[in-house]
Amino acid sequence: MFHRFGVWCLIAVSVGLAAYPVTPPVQARGGFITPELVGFAATNGPLNTVHVMGGYAYVVSQNQSRLDVFTITDPTMPQLAGSYTATSAITDIEVTSTHLYVATNANGLRVLSLVDPAHPQEVGAFTQFPQVFSTSLGLGYLVIAVGGAGLRVLSLASPAMPAEIGAIDWQDSSPSTTWLTYGVVIEGRFAYVSASNLRSSIYRDVFVVDLALPTNPMAVEQSELRIDVETLHAVWGSYGYLTSMVEGLTVVDLRDPTAITVTGLLDTTAIRSTNAIAPFGYYGYMATADGVKVVDVSNPAAPTEVGSALAGTGANGLVVDGTYLYVAGQDGLYILTHGLQLDQKVYLPRIHFP
Repeated sequence: MFHRFGVWCLIAVSVGLAAYPVTPPVQARGGFITPELVGFAATNGPLNTVHVMGGYAYVVSQNQSRLDVFTITDPTMPQLAGSYTATSAITDIEVTSTHLYVATNANGLRVLSLVDPAHPQEVGAFTQFPQVFSTSLGLGYLVIAVGGAGLRVLSLASPAMPAEIGAIDWQDSSPSTTWLTYGVVIEGRFAYVSASNLRSSIYRDVFVVDLALPTNPMAVEQSELRIDVETLHAVWGSYGYLTSMVEGLTVVDLRDPTAITVTGLLDTTAIRSTNAIAPFGYYGYMATADGVKVVDVSNPAAPTEVGSALAGTGANGLVVDGTYLYVAGQDGLYILTHGLQLDQKVYLPRIHFP
């Protein structure tokens, strides 16, 4: 999965892609940013992640195989509209306007039709690799991280029938080392891949893959960050943002894909864990064990906490869509205003391809 906001925003239109300039949100001078809770829907257990598309929120239960669909046309009253149950635990999802791609830990990638968005129906699958850790959408293709089998590029020419068109496997270049590829974020022509060396599993590496030719992905760089991070959650601007159960938020400089370096750190050890981050202009919203934290990332070398919400409530995943923040919590789906004062109202959509 990925987020991309910058000076330009690419929007899919009927004849292709159009680029529009966007204005980042600006915090009102002075004061603490406090997102306001406007809606809540209880669930039977913790939620792991949330995606938003076309008036619906798709939420995945933590360590379970259930995906719930909530209507959010009225953010103050989210309502359960439907659900889908996979045959094994769901590890990640990606949503387009027509299909939902569900990664599982034992039954490969499942494809659901969103002809009726409230009631997704399975219409296809890609099962060559039973365990899929992560997914990310590119222009006409989907990239999946499949553990020891590296990275696979799937064509979405037929959205219900993903077909492998490219692959890269780091075992080939390092036969003496076992790599586990578990996270992927696409930004432009590059895929940024989170991987661990099982000989020193406490540390994570970031691989950079050039997808200019999706049928022939090429490794550009492998950077040993030597930090205890979980995964690369988001890329925006020229920086990547990684979260950790131990070290909090890590910012890496991606301006030179051949030489990734750590730029900034935000220590959140006092709140035990940082689970995810979602971007909005010059700010990032972090899901943590102690609710939502708002971080000013206008200076990537010195990310600074400038706000919070849902204190005492565990947050596992989140996404910003329009003027609202959707949070996958320990006991349900929370909907909040983002808490920023804008120079002008700007809708920065989560960009999906195709």
